[in-house]
Amino acid sequence: MPDLNIPRSSHRTFCVNGEVVVMGGHTSGFVPTQTAEYYADGEWHIVPMVYKHDQPFGIQLRSGEILIGGGHELDLGIGNTFSVERYAPATHTFEGFGCLDMKRCLAEGVELDSGQVVISGNWYEKDMMELFDGRKLFHYAGEVSQQRSCPYVLRVAADNAIIFSAVDTKGYGLPMPLVVDQLKGEPFTPALLETWGPIGEQIEHRSADSFIGDEAAADYTYLELMYNPTDSTCAIARIHGTPDAAQPAEFTLLPTERAIPKAGPSG
Repeated sequence: MPDLNIPRSSHRTFCVNGEVVVMGGHTSGFVPTQTAEYYADGEWHIVPMVYKHDQPFGIQLRSGEILIGGGHELDLGIGNTFSVERYAPATHTFEGFGCLDMKRCLAEGVELDSGQVVISGNWYEKDMMELFDGRKLFHYAGEVSQQRSCPYVLRVAADNAIIFSAVDTKGYGLPMPLVVDQLKGEPFTPALLETWGPIGEQIEHRSADSFIGDEAAADYTYLELMYNPTDSTCAIARIHGTPDAAQPAEFTLLPTERAIPKAGPSG
């Protein structure tokens, strides 16, 4: 494929309507770029964004639109923002329409059956859960048990999601055991998260990337790569949600035929 028009990092990547789209991030000199690009007809096309989003959250909605918000306010990854916008793939346009309940960066989210979106995670600022109403408004939805960045936000029922991470809001590892928060229901700690945690890297991840269940059958099951800091081993966890928030999601390790490699040719 040809190079992007603008070199970028810490952006969001989607495949929508058969087109690869990259949004936001920062370019040379760690300067946020207020642009997106989509790939069509053998080339990249630049699209202006309403706001800058460097290390934002990005959520592909069932409507086909993409919700993107937050990120660093200034160059060099400094500060967080309230700004939110929506990308319409049919017209390749962005609409700036909303304001998060709190400034955020390195957050994640997931859409529920109601069209509401659960969002959590932050960077060098307080974290909590908030909800997007699916139209214009964002509002507070509850406190969190651990202050997190880059959380995993997984839908485990039509109207519920769980939130967990191995990294705090300053990029340090959270102490074990890890706590799982629920949008609906009490926080809990699975036995697995007393010694294992998700990979603690500032990488792009979304629920859909690891979903192996069947929504039509109300089966919300995921596979996630896990890490054990005690012996530096990796494993794959199966996370199975239940419709009853009083019966928390189950976390179990899957057996593998051989050890999962932790390094490649480039380290």
